[in-house]
Amino acid sequence: LTKAQSGTEGMIRHASDLFGINTGTIEDLLWSSFAKRFVLRLFDTRIENIDTMQKPVLLKPSKSKAIELKNSVEMGLEESNFRNAYGIPRPINLSIRTLIDIGGDTPLAMRNDLDVRVEIPNMKLIANLLAPISEKAFMEFPLESLLNMHCWLAMVDTPELNQNGLRVGTSKEDVSLAI
Repeated sequence: LTKAQSGTEGMIRHASDLFGINTGTIEDLLWSSFAKRFVLRLFDTRIENIDTMQKPVLLKPSKSKAIELKNSVEMGLEESNFRNAYGIPRPINLSIRTLIDIGGDTPLAMRNDLDVRVEIPNMKLIANLLAPISEKAFMEFPLESLLNMHCWLAMVDTPELNQNGLRVGTSKEDVSLAI
């Protein structure tokens, strides 16, 4: 899957802009004395060695809370079988390119193209989901909708709201995600 997306096994790549500002020519007299143009780009985002993912736990019910679903995944572990040619565990690598271009004949004129890279030896991502569902809706849930995510989400209890969309009083727990 990752090879089809990025051309490299174990890497996810988003080559186009993640974020960008390009002012073109700055006409304002005050600002143009500092810069004739300003460009800021965040692009070429990469996550490497994502294939070291192990022990995924998805939607595991909690023993202490009936409405809690536990999710976790571990990557780049020391005891993993995912090692490089020298026997060293492969870390998770996150990288992004940044371009800062302040153009024109001004004292601040510069062009910096930075490649920012973070290497994470190992990590564990945990995301717990609290999702109280209506017991009546669950008991009446049609089996033909078992694979329809929208039907499952429709069962989640929602808090009582006033005409401004604000919570009324103290309502029960509602959907939340803890990462």
